[in-house]
Amino acid sequence: MNKNTENVTIADVARQAGVSATTVSRVLNPAGAKGLPISEATRGRIMAAADQLNFVSRAHARLLRQQKSPMIGFLIEGMVGPFTPPLVNELCLRLARMGKQLVLGIYGSDIEIARQHVRTFRSYRTAAVLVRSRLGTVEDEIHEALLAGAHECGPFIFIAGRESRPGVTYVCHDFEAVLENIFRLAETHGPRRILLAGGSTAMARATEADFLRHAQRHPRLEVHTLSVPTERFYEDVGPATIVEARRLLADGPLLVLAGDDRAAFEIATAARQAGVGVPAPLAIIGRGNTELAEVCRPTLTSVDILGNTPALADEVIRLLTLWEQGSPVEPRVHSIGPPNLVLRQSYAPFGPAIGQGERTEDTACSSAQHAAESAEPPPPSATMDQAR
Repeated sequence: MNKNTENVTIADVARQAGVSATTVSRVLNPAGAKGLPISEATRGRIMAAADQLNFVSRAHARLLRQQKSPMIGFLIEGMVGPFTPPLVNELCLRLARMGKQLVLGIYGSDIEIARQHVRTFRSYRTAAVLVRSRLGTVEDEIHEALLAGAHECGPFIFIAGRESRPGVTYVCHDFEAVLENIFRLAETHGPRRILLAGGSTAMARATEADFLRHAQRHPRLEVHTLSVPTERFYEDVGPATIVEARRLLADGPLLVLAGDDRAAFEIATAARQAGVGVPAPLAIIGRGNTELAEVCRPTLTSVDILGNTPALADEVIRLLTLWEQGSPVEPRVHSIGPPNLVLRQSYAPFGPAIGQGERTEDTACSSAQHAAESAEPPPPSATMDQAR
């Protein structure tokens, strides 16, 4: 381990890991490798030994001398949910057009697997690493592993996060602008009483903090929050929200902002079962603009996160290009903004005509904001087409 790292060989790594040099070669130089599969335990020992010895293979050394790598690491919790698969697809296509390859590492909430993927990124000498967590926050252990390996696997970007660690580069949707537009709509067209129904994760707490901070700019609005435990969030969010909504509805109509479309779907279902009318007296806005927004009855007004995915990918590529060109990238939150608000039946701020159909056209937040600022409801043709 005290050997000069420039002279560390595959044989040294093999001795450290207790395997043959051939096995080490197959793990560290997987292109064209043949033979029986290598177990994850053996692969992990080899990667740990290479990491301890600071081993650089000849192929990776050439890439390092050229100061370029065709590979970008992407660490994700899993290919689950409505948002991650489209994002991976968008990034793969854009990187392929740049002559680059995405090296995907799925860690499934297992920190040790995440560390193993980071070691793989280091062995490949990736140009950069992208990170996306399902709950919008990145574990401290992953952050520390990336910091320790940044000289080998490149700088890193946290995508769609709801946190702001010092010195970290983030790319996310401009949710603050979305909140501001919704508040303006409610202030002008009602309901002026808003309930945020969220979970108890770090991302949910960050959203709640944003919600309460923006509410201070709108003293005519009355705001409330509801935190539902994460363990049974989707099972409990509907009934819990309706219990709270019934209490608040005693004082007048209410607008509920749900954490995502599935939560909005559960709230709408619970409202129907409880005999609470939607959109009056209870209006609902979801987040995502997923298929659930269309199949829900009534159909859901929703923040179009899916439609904003190409713009999110474009911003990631822009930052990667700046790094490749040697240009500085400020380590801060880079917001792309804001996703459209798609108006459907569950929230009809411009009048009942909007809520009559099964499906309507998208309405941009910018259009909604303009309408709110004008304080005059635009004609139906200016907001969306009549239902088909």
